[in-house]
Amino acid sequence: MNFAAAAAAIAAIWPVTRRFGLPYGVFIAVNVIPPLTTGGLLSIGRVTAAMFPVFFWLAAIIPARHRAAWVTAFALLQGWGAALFFTWREFI
Repeated sequence: MNFAAAAAAIAAIWPVTRRFGLPYGVFIAVNVIPPLTTGGLLSIGRVTAAMFPVFFWLAAIIPARHRAAWVTAFALLQGWGAALFFTWREFI
């Protein structure tokens, strides 16, 4: 799960930069790459949860008729992740 979050954030750097400008892409890179190089994947889900330019980009590319499904999926995954965290289980 942490690898998927890191890969998604890194993959979003280029499209975010193209759509919203260099500062947003640099923001993602500066906030994701140093934790990856020093701590690996440990807590990278927490780091990527604050990458608001990625969510701006997702909101811009997802068609309006699909947004409810995406919001539902994200909410369910967030709830599942919280349940695993609060019951001391690992994300796999």
